[in-house]
Amino acid sequence: MGNVVPLKRPQPQRMDRQQFKAEVVALVGKGHVFVTAHLNRDHPERRVSQAQIQKCLTLGTVQNDPYLNRYGNWQSDFFRHLAGEELTVVAALDWETDVIVITAY
Repeated sequence: MGNVVPLKRPQPQRMDRQQFKAEVVALVGKGHVFVTAHLNRDHPERRVSQAQIQKCLTLGTVQNDPYLNRYGNWQSDFFRHLAGEELTVVAALDWETDVIVITAY
């Protein structure tokens, strides 16, 4: 018997903030977070840790309605305020694969 390959759900044509956050939280929970080189290479002075990024994505607020970026991925900003620190994480969904962290500030 061959391997069973699960079928991917099709990417939706419309997505609201709640749906976007639910998809992101599910992928973060599975450890599927990819941080682009832009954040670490171009902005080391920001000193944003992986733990801070994950907490912002799971506990933060989606700041704007998700939109399809030029790569065809849903994208939005997450905001979190904790202990006097504010963090915004710009993230995109590689549908059912990864959360791509574009930048954080």
